[in-house]
Amino acid sequence: MWRKAARPANMVWIRPHESLTNGVFLWTTLRSNRFFCLQKKKSSTLMNTLDSLRAAKSSPFRILVQISKADFSYVIAVGTSEQEIEADWAWLEENLLGVLGTFGDDVQAMDYVQAKIESLVTLMETEDASIKHFNPEKMRFRDMEQNFRAQFHMPKREKLVNYYSCSLWKGRIPAQGWLYLSINHACFYSYLMGIETILILRWSSLLKLERQSNMAAEYITLTTPTKAHQFSMFMNIKETFELMETLTKIAIQEVLLGSTKSDSRSFISALRKASASNKPLATQLESKNATERYRHQFRLPLSENLRFGPDHCTMWSMSAKTFIAGTLFISDNYICYCSKITDVLWCVIPLLDVAQVDKFETKHDNKHSIHISMVASKGMNFIFASFESEKRDIIYTLLCALIEKAKLLRRPVSSDVSSDHIPEPPLSCLFPSVTPPSQKTIAQERTKEKSWEIHFSNNGRGVSMLRTHDLVDLCRKGLPDKHRIEIWMIYTGALEEMEHNRGLYSELVKRSQTINQRAVQCLPFEEIERDLHRSLPEHPAFQQAKGLDVLRRVLRAYAVYNPAIGYCQAMNIVASVLLVYASEEQTFWLLSAICERVLVEYYNTKVVGAQIDQVVFERLTEKHLPELYKLLKDRLQILSMISLSWFLTLFFSVLDHKVALNIIDCVFLDGPKVLFQVGTLHSQMY
Repeated sequence: MWRKAARPANMVWIRPHESLTNGVFLWTTLRSNRFFCLQKKKSSTLMNTLDSLRAAKSSPFRILVQISKADFSYVIAVGTSEQEIEADWAWLEENLLGVLGTFGDDVQAMDYVQAKIESLVTLMETEDASIKHFNPEKMRFRDMEQNFRAQFHMPKREKLVNYYSCSLWKGRIPAQGWLYLSINHACFYSYLMGIETILILRWSSLLKLERQSNMAAEYITLTTPTKAHQFSMFMNIKETFELMETLTKIAIQEVLLGSTKSDSRSFISALRKASASNKPLATQLESKNATERYRHQFRLPLSENLRFGPDHCTMWSMSAKTFIAGTLFISDNYICYCSKITDVLWCVIPLLDVAQVDKFETKHDNKHSIHISMVASKGMNFIFASFESEKRDIIYTLLCALIEKAKLLRRPVSSDVSSDHIPEPPLSCLFPSVTPPSQKTIAQERTKEKSWEIHFSNNGRGVSMLRTHDLVDLCRKGLPDKHRIEIWMIYTGALEEMEHNRGLYSELVKRSQTINQRAVQCLPFEEIERDLHRSLPEHPAFQQAKGLDVLRRVLRAYAVYNPAIGYCQAMNIVASVLLVYASEEQTFWLLSAICERVLVEYYNTKVVGAQIDQVVFERLTEKHLPELYKLLKDRLQILSMISLSWFLTLFFSVLDHKVALNIIDCVFLDGPKVLFQVGTLHSQMY
């Protein structure tokens, strides 16, 4: 009988599965007896081709259980080395062969072997901690990762993210094989009828990544400085392309920004250290991508993590008096919603403002709908509908837990820190305009204010205010001075940042003053001093020491707050414009929002974001204004030089103050696409 103690530690048994008995064309028999057969895989062009088409190479050794009457046999053990498979063979001869000879029927003997091997595999899975939680997908991925390292000679630190079966086109003939996507490389391997194809591309070396189609099929093109490589016949081309985009973006960010980020903050470094995580790298990347899109869409803090969504549902619109179809998101501190049709309905609800969460059922659209009603502390009511019953309960439970957690972790206001420095009010209050506004201007302002009061009454006010088509139209017409800062603070996310970090600005001012008093050389402080007198010199506030002192404090505080950026050209102009309408502390948080969320990577030592957008702007100009493009780009070579100044100063360097102010209103609402629209229109003036 089989005994547990007789089982060697290095045995590799598998659950029995059928195989053709006469595999003489693919396998060589090394040993055999009445019941068992030990075989070695032949090395041939056909076998190598089959291996390249499978998700993982088959083991070179195997043991079969077979009987003469049957047309098939069962594979019961596999091995990667002859020593390993010989141990299995010895165990069979010692523990099973004698017992099988006592059976009068060979079919019963085969059934007995299968049952014993099944129980042996089950026992091994239970006892062995390394395979206690056996996962076939994880095992297959491990095998493919080993193939990836062996075929392309990759070091262990190069993590495989995912792999896909596809074809690489070489002229008119496709080579079927496997595409391996790792942190730094896209690699392809194929072996067909003696022809081996190996391709290794670095993500950072790609010039183009395109998803294209023709009459026959869709394909993905990876273009390097020397050649374009086309891949097709994917099972899921959308998933593959999105993962390629993510990996390319991360690689480029590492090249451009790696020097400004510590190793601990580098996402690639985090991925390399993720071997202990149970989550596949592809899942981690997908989660990171979804969170980044969510934060960017709703202008949320960089620390915010998506917990649930996107999930389709409906939301009650107070102004439209109907339910609007859209998408719900839930993160650590916010509930966010956006309609399927752009700007029909959009909102951000801080969990700290939610006083109560209820669930109830009613009849809606001739069917039972499930709603979540949230009564905010500011008197606003939100209703989300059309959930499935189980999903409604999941959302309800998650919201209750997150709301409780958010209130427990709320940062207390430090009164002793905040009293060290009292921020100045808007400079327009300290230095009012010498020329009073005309009656026409006053009338226009009152009209705008009235329109906004109506919007507030219909859609709420504050961070949780509903964004609708009406709000977008009101912003594009220009914000009234009375409500400008309120709207700026809401739609940049600066209001929430300031509320959650009370006293931090005063603390940063104190730290910047300490650095200055120590007379320590600080490059950002020196650059700030050089640019200080170039900030809106025509405004009376910046012709006096008091106004310049306020601007200096804001810029120095931000340099201390975000040393990765420190100080960048044009930040002085943007900050000076903000100070005219916003208080000192509001200006600081608005500047932070612009640099980190609204115009990402615009204001840093390499102005990477702005330079990339210059390339996009040049292509737009070439397409829509070809004559101007030829003049400024081909003949004068000054297009990017001019447009870079426009984008960094938000057009305050070239347009009338009121016009540029309206551009800021729209940028804070719609993002950097407004700069391209205004830039194209402004270029036509030339």
